[in-house]
Amino acid sequence: MAHYCQLADSWLTSKKFRVDKIVTLTELQSIKTLLIRGA
Repeated sequence: MAHYCQLADSWLTSKKFRVDKIVTLTELQSIKTLLIRGA
């Protein structure tokens, strides 16, 4: 589970995904929240 949290963090901070950040920010934050609650 921790791996997915780190992966989400890498997406949020990656310049490569800068353009997608507007679309995915909320979704990734939701995923991270679910993973943290489930951890």
